[in-house]
This record gives sequence, structure tokens and C-alpha cells, in this order.
Amino acid sequence: MWQRFSQNRKSEVDVEVDENGIIIDEADDDDEEDLSEMLSNYEFEASTEHQPTRFEDLIFEDDDHEITYGRRIARYLTEHGYTWYNPRAANDPDHCGNEHQEETKNGEEGNIDNTLTQSERNLLVEKRGPSLDSAWAYFEHIALPRKLCGNAQYGENVNSYKADPGETMLATELYSYWTTPEDQLGDFGIGIGIYFLSMRIFSCICFIAGLLYIPLIHYYRSDDYSKGPHPNRDSWVLRGSAICTHTMWVPCPTCVEDKDKFDQNRLAIGILETDGDDDGNEVYFALRNLCGGNNWEQGLNHLGVTLFMCVSIFVLSWLLHKGELKFDEDNLTASDFSIRVTDPPEDATDPDEWEQYFSEHFGARVVYCTIAMNNEKLIDALAKRRTIAQAIIHILPADLKGEKNAILDDDEELETVAASLVAESPPTPFWKKCLQPLGLFQDAVMLKDKFEEINGEIEELLKVKYKATNVFVTFEYENEQRTVLSSLSVGKLWSFFNVAGKCDFPFRGVHVLHAEEAAEPEAVRWIHGLDSTLVRRVSQFLVTIIPLVGLLFFCGYIVAKVREQSVFWSGMMISIFNSIIPIAVRAINGLEIHDNEGYAQASLYFKITIFRWANTALLTTFLAEFTDTVSDEALINSLLAVFIAEIFTSPLIQLLDPVNHLKRHLKAPRAMNQIAMNNCFTGTFYNIAERYTNMTKIIFLCSWYGVIFPAGYFFGALSLVVQYYADKFCLLKTWHVQPRIGDEISVLGRLYFFPVVLVVMSVVGSYYWAGFPFDNLCSDNMESTIAVGTYMLQFKNETSSTFNWTSLDEGNEAIYDYKYCNQYFLGEFPAIGTEYERASADNGWMSDDQYTMSKYYGWGSIAVLVLVLLHYLQFIVKLGRSLFYGSWTDSGEKDSGERYSDQGSISCFVPQKKHRSFEYPLIACDIDLIEKKHISWSDPVKPYSTYSLVRDAKHVQKLAKEQGREVDESNIVFAPIKHWPPSNKKKKKKSKSKKKLKAVVE
Repeated sequence: MWQRFSQNRKSEVDVEVDENGIIIDEADDDDEEDLSEMLSNYEFEASTEHQPTRFEDLIFEDDDHEITYGRRIARYLTEHGYTWYNPRAANDPDHCGNEHQEETKNGEEGNIDNTLTQSERNLLVEKRGPSLDSAWAYFEHIALPRKLCGNAQYGENVNSYKADPGETMLATELYSYWTTPEDQLGDFGIGIGIYFLSMRIFSCICFIAGLLYIPLIHYYRSDDYSKGPHPNRDSWVLRGSAICTHTMWVPCPTCVEDKDKFDQNRLAIGILETDGDDDGNEVYFALRNLCGGNNWEQGLNHLGVTLFMCVSIFVLSWLLHKGELKFDEDNLTASDFSIRVTDPPEDATDPDEWEQYFSEHFGARVVYCTIAMNNEKLIDALAKRRTIAQAIIHILPADLKGEKNAILDDDEELETVAASLVAESPPTPFWKKCLQPLGLFQDAVMLKDKFEEINGEIEELLKVKYKATNVFVTFEYENEQRTVLSSLSVGKLWSFFNVAGKCDFPFRGVHVLHAEEAAEPEAVRWIHGLDSTLVRRVSQFLVTIIPLVGLLFFCGYIVAKVREQSVFWSGMMISIFNSIIPIAVRAINGLEIHDNEGYAQASLYFKITIFRWANTALLTTFLAEFTDTVSDEALINSLLAVFIAEIFTSPLIQLLDPVNHLKRHLKAPRAMNQIAMNNCFTGTFYNIAERYTNMTKIIFLCSWYGVIFPAGYFFGALSLVVQYYADKFCLLKTWHVQPRIGDEISVLGRLYFFPVVLVVMSVVGSYYWAGFPFDNLCSDNMESTIAVGTYMLQFKNETSSTFNWTSLDEGNEAIYDYKYCNQYFLGEFPAIGTEYERASADNGWMSDDQYTMSKYYGWGSIAVLVLVLLHYLQFIVKLGRSLFYGSWTDSGEKDSGERYSDQGSISCFVPQKKHRSFEYPLIACDIDLIEKKHISWSDPVKPYSTYSLVRDAKHVQKLAKEQGREVDESNIVFAPIKHWPPSNKKKKKKSKSKKKLKAVVE
């Protein structure tokens, strides 16, 4: 890759590299340090003569063995001139042979000659048209994650294999699906690493639980439980479930009083058929389940699995906590060296003042200081100005489109072009003007007016006195960060009310600071997030719960209607809602304000988890009639449909990714320009919170229905394994690179949601155990006196059938009359007490073994619930204590002893705004005095200054001054950021060897 880049770009250093892109030239200490500094600070803005104008001019010549299979297919079809695939295949700029050589001046084949002027180069690029291979290169080098090749960071410590998006200074390659170990997935963030670790452990837990349930599965499969043959009972999948097909109609004379409490298919009026007499005796018959009751052996089996799950989740939580520390120790990031001050004085906008405070009071060496401001309206207005400028460029006439990059970079030229467009544009038809408020048919006049209006708005916003809202400070060593956090840890009440006497190191002698460990720089939400209050965030969270409840009721209504037609397809409908409703939940969650991506994902995780748990388990249970719990073609069949969707349907759709494949192979080749083509290659955007909820949903489902469908644990283990490998493939090959997030979701899961799984398994299991045989019938302890004969059964739904009543059961014993009795305890807690006493009486439905085990289960569920409540109580106590005492504690992570300045792939806190109209973030601060290697992304073609909003603001101020208006250039409107490099990293006097260094860096 370095050699390919050398055709287009040269730096001021000359080094020797091997075939893998590793620098191998020997140098003395001074030269090595200067070389390392030049490499780290390198930015693509040397001169127009050597400036690449297109992304493909840098890296489109990736070897076939280095690229994705999709790009290989696209190359093959384009090179062979298949215009049905790529309409430009006949004259594709990257695969058209020598057709374009005549258009260059003394240039090499397939490349743009560096002797051309910028205007000539732009015109030539425009004439050649967009490059499909360039768009694929954008996909592989910007959208997809890449890792460094070997020790690619010369003279620096490699602590993470993951490369920054757009990295061209160092040799990189795509992650391998087959050889990337799980430990390396932590490079994507602690949250990603813990997610895959959790799935692997949970799949093992579910598989072992399934093995432990084999005695109960064998019992359900045997004739001791159900003798009734049925096609579904013969299925190997359902034979291990509690489906009961061994039933019998029994007389229930008193059921006429409780007929509304029975399902329409389980209660009927029986009319005795007699010869010559249509008016036979009428009596109510109810359908009784004859499946064997659960004995103490099966009870102990379930109790043993419950204990195993309790121990396993406890061990899992411990392992995940250790995993969090391991992933954090293996990957040094800015968060390990940085703190965030959430309540600085509003006028504390001088980074030097903060550096002096930390060095004098704590002896800490500050490397970076970034002060966030409440300038969201200004940043939004500057971003809007950029979008308007882009819209003006899109309507340029053909003869000027080759100059669009130069026009965008020159604000004065942009205004001149806009004015000329207005003068030359024809009148806009009335019908188009009517649609312009909707953003359609925007002409030059409208865009020029918008541009002038936004300039005026920005001019006014530049006069506002902005306040400091947060301060991010990065130290040279990890132990300095921990010392500061420990020393500034005070009660939240004292920092809120600024009680200086409670703090040993007040800022300016009077301000009590609240400091915490900073999130990762790329995870910080700089715009509309950092200045929000706790009350505002909590109120927004509660408000967004309301539409979530509405969505749940809507889904319940639709599933209920589908269930009336097919139980199986109602299960499929549940899975469909589990896939599409999170899209709406993400939109709802977007209404909340969070200061970093980790907390936003945690909030999303909470909402989607609640929805999927309710939609998958609660909805399935409450929509089904209690007496259908073990009926064929009822509850368990819908569970099977959910598991099938989780194992096959959802992962298959995820892997096929039809929408994005159509965009890359159908829409992209027909795009009108390179930007539109690149937008088809942004990759699939995903939420790690949604992936977490898939995992917890499966665990919750297995635990909820473990008693009646123990084989579900095998299905759960299989679905987790499939999800593990499907998500790993998508993470490395199709998903767009996301900000690195911390352990917020993992902590929320292991501390709050996993204990709920234990409660569900113990409490719901006790209810199911007490509810056998799920027919709401109890013996009246009186032999039936109903006349023997053939009865016509008439059901509530006006259907009818006949059966022969013999008054004797299969053992030739007299059949008793039955009566209605409530076996459904799910609405009561605990499932012990008076109902159990009635159930165990002579006329009850429970055997002695079932009664004894149910009683143990009832008290056991109470014990588990109490333990979990105590677990939650300790967090409430901890929260209360934090109001008066410092709450910071050392996580136990080992101190690496490494210096921040020695880390090559580590970021600093650079305020920026992400906008869907731009491929890269817009920088909202002055970065002239910081090391560019500490910015978490890079554009291989354009310099960082292209994305700086500071430049836009300066132009607006310049225009105001030219028009005679006052401008306060001393007003601090952007986030101040300053870098203090270590003394031994400062630039030294150039040596002779450095003066003659002239090499290719790629």
C-alpha cells in the first residue's frame, strides 16, 4: 500500500520500507525522533501540485487477495465490459485500458499527471466520471474496520490492532473473519468485546442447562407422561416438551355456573342421542388433560437446573467483570488517561489555567485540555451553511463542475458563483415554487437567499458570550488520572451546592469540581449533550417510555389477531416485531439527550430489552389461554416459531443484507457522481445495544418457559452460537465502524438484567409447576351418574362433534364428576398458601409430590426474590452514600506504566459534529496546535482544515468587517484545545540526515 501511495504523494522524509510497509531504515536517536514526529503530524495538505483529488488515486489498486469478494465481483464484471452491471464498464476510469492516456500530459497510465494545474486535474476527473472501484475502496478503507499490518507504527508502542478510518500513512488490512480471535474484538471497544464474551459463555450455560434437563425431556417424551398420539407429538422437536395430547371429555354438571371461565374449545353442552327422541338429556362436558403429573423426580430435576442457573449467572457476572478489566488493560485508550470535569466555572475557558491547577495541586503532567462550550446553535448554523454551499455546487453548470472542489474551498468564489447563478437563472415555474418549502426544486435564487440568511444568523451567534460546560483533561500517565479522580472525589451534594470546605483542592480556591473518568473521545456527544442536566435526562427518559408502552399494546393487538388464524404465524409475527420495532425505538431514543454514546446505547438497551422481553415472553403467555399452555397447536408451538426465527430467519436476513447489497451492486454503478456513489457504500449501521437485547431475550425466553419446554435451552444455545458467528462476520465485513464505547451496557446487563432472569426462572417456574395439568378441573369426588351413550357436543363457536360416553376410564374405574377450579396463580404472589391448601385437598388436582415440590418452589422463589432485592438495595444505598461521600473507587485495572505520548493509535478530545451530508465529521475547534495523529479519523484526500468550521466562521467575520459591521475577534466561540507535548518530544534542530530525507510514505 505504501508503494502505491508513492505515485501520488510525497512527504519530507526518506525512509526504507519492506514489502509489508514496515520502515526498516536505521537512524540515529535524533533522526528517529524527528522522523516519528513527522510521521505522526503528517497531514495531506502540502501543495496543490501533489494533492490527490480522488480517493481512488490513493488506494484503488488494492491487490485482489486484499479486498472483499463483492469488490472482486465488481472488478471482474467491469473489466469484462458487462454494461448490464456497470453502465460505465466500457469507459470505466480504472479499468478502461489506455483510453484516457491521451487526456493526460506526460502522465503514467491510469494516473493523473502531477504537472496538470488544479483546474485541469478537476476537469479531467469530472470527465472521467465516478469510479466504482473507488467507491469500493471507500467501503473497505473508511466504512469497514481495518487493522494495522504488524509493527506498522514506527518507533511507537502498538497497543491496539485497529486502525483509524482512512489511515494511509501506515500499512493496514481488513480483519480476517477466520483468524481474528475474540480477544482482538476488544479493539472495537469494551462493550463489543464483552458482548461476544457474554454470548460465548451464555451459549455454554444454555447447553449445559439443556443437558441437565434431559431427565425431564425424557419424561415428557415417554408414555408415562402422555399416551395420546398426534402428528406434532411425533415430532422430535416437540416430543421433549410438555404438550399433552392425552385428553378425555368428563362430565362437569356445575360448570354451567362457570362457563365463561373456560376456553370455547374445552367446554361443551352434551346432548344425549336417543332413538326416536331428539330431546335427550343435556349436561356440560369439560376436556380434561390425562397426562401424568409431575413427580418429585421431575421436581428435583427442575430445582437442580434452577440452582445451576443461579450459580452460573453469578459466575458469569464475575467473569464479565474480569473481562471488562482485561479488555481495558489490553487496549490503552484516551479514557485510561483522561478525566472529565462536569461543572467548571462558566468563565474557565483558558486551558493554561487548568494545566496550572492540575500541575500545582497534584503534580500531574497535562498533555491535552479541551474545554467544551455551550455553542450548539452556532455549530448547527455553521453545519447548515455547509449544506447550503453543497446544494449550490450541485446546480453548477457543466463547465464549472470541474471546479467544484476549488469553489467549495473558497468562500469568496462561492458567493461570486452564487450571484452569477442568480443572474443567469431563468424564472422558476409557480408549481415548483409551491414545492420549495418541502425542500424540492431549490433554485439559485432560493439557495442564495438561504446562504445570506444563514451568514447573518452566524454573524449574530458569533457575538454571543459562550460558557464552559465541561473540561476534558488528558494526563501523561494513568496513575496521574487516578490520583486526580481520588483527590477530587467528594459527595455530589457538596459539588452541586459548591461547599468548598468539603474539598481539599477547590478550583480557584472556591469551586468544588465534580470529576469522573472520561468516555472515549469518539463516543462523546459534543453537540446537544454535554450541557444537559440530570433532571432533564431523567424526565426525557420517562417521557420516551410512554410511546414504548403504546408500541407494545399495538404489537399485542396485531399478534392477537394473527393468533386467531394461526398460532405458529403469531410466533413468527412476534419475531418480525422484534426485528422492526427497534427501529422505532431508536427514533424515540433519539429524542433523549446523552453526553456520550455509551449512555445512549445503555438507554436504548433498556428500552429494547423491556420491549422484547414483554413481546416475546409476556405477550405470548397472556395472549394464550391458560388451558392452552400444554395443548397441541398452542403456546409451545408459538415458542418453536420464535426459536426457528432466531436460529434461521433473522441471521439469514442479517448475513444476506439485501438492502445494502442492492445499493452497492445496483444503485452505485448508476450514481451520477462520486459522492452519491460513495453514499451507497457506507456500510450497515448497527447498534450494539440492539445486539445485546437479542442475547438477553433468548436467555429470558429459555428461563420463562423452562418448565414446559426444557428443550428450549438447546435451541437457545444454538441460536446464541449462530448469532455469535453471524454478528462477528457482520462486524468485520459489513457493519459500519461505530464509536468505541465502554462497559456501560455490560454493567447494566450483569448488575440489573441478569438478576431478573433468576427471578423469572424461579418465580414463573413455581407457577408453572403448580398449574399442572392446566385444565382448571378438580374432581368432585363423586361417581358420575350421567347416562351412558353417545352425546352430541355443542361448543360456544356453534360447532359440534360426537363422542361415546362409557362412565369408565381406561382402567375400567368409575369416572367422577368434575367441577371448575382455578389452577392459574400467575396473578397472585407468592404461589403458596390457601390456594395450595385447596389444591392439596381430597378433591384437588395436585398429587402429594406435586404439592410438596410446589411448596418448595414457592418459598424458594421468595428467597431468590429477596436476594435480588437486596442486590438492588445495595445500589440504592451506594447512590445515597455518594450524595455525601466520594464515590470513586479504583476498578482494579493494572497500571500499564505507559505514557500517553508514546501511544500511536490513541485519540484526543476534539469537538466535532457528525452530519449525514458529509462523509467525515465537521471539526468544531481550532486544531492548528495539536498533533494530527491524535484525531480519530483522517481523509486520505483532503486536509483536516477542509472540515474545520473555524474557517467558515472567520469568513463570515471577514465579510461583516468588509461591509462595515463590528466584529469581536477576541470572543471565544469555539472549544479551546491545547496540547503540551513532553519536553523530550519537542522539535529539535534539524540534522543533516533529516535535511536530505526525501522519501515516499504511503
